[in-house]
Amino acid sequence: MAISMIATSFNKVSAPAESGHRAAMLAPPIPLPALPSRAKPIPRPGLNAFVQLSGARFIITNMDSYDWRNVKMEVSGGSPSGGHTLDRPALRAGEVYTVEAIQFLDPAGNSFNPYQTRPRRFSICADTPNGFTCFVGRLDH
Repeated sequence: MAISMIATSFNKVSAPAESGHRAAMLAPPIPLPALPSRAKPIPRPGLNAFVQLSGARFIITNMDSYDWRNVKMEVSGGSPSGGHTLDRPALRAGEVYTVEAIQFLDPAGNSFNPYQTRPRRFSICADTPNGFTCFVGRLDH
């Protein structure tokens, strides 16, 4: 019964000429500013990597489902003067790489020696489908 009363009431409001009552006019719609376009999703930060030191070799695993391009790796003994770096064109998805520690060079061209300097931090930065991103990890002994 309530539904028919609402419908009847609605009919009376929508036809003011027939009922003799004036209907309130709604103001024209106010233009609203356009909503900002949906922000792009933030890519998952960081590379998924596993790095371990075995003797004088670093074992590096790309645990992502995509290749890393323009790879820049750095090993640091914890000193604020920077570390030893190594660049590679790519590390393929799911692959395990063994890299000799002496391949990492400081700005003066000196090789990293894990027997003289205890490696503390290892970082990998690369171009990915999510953009340029990095992995930074501590090497615990």
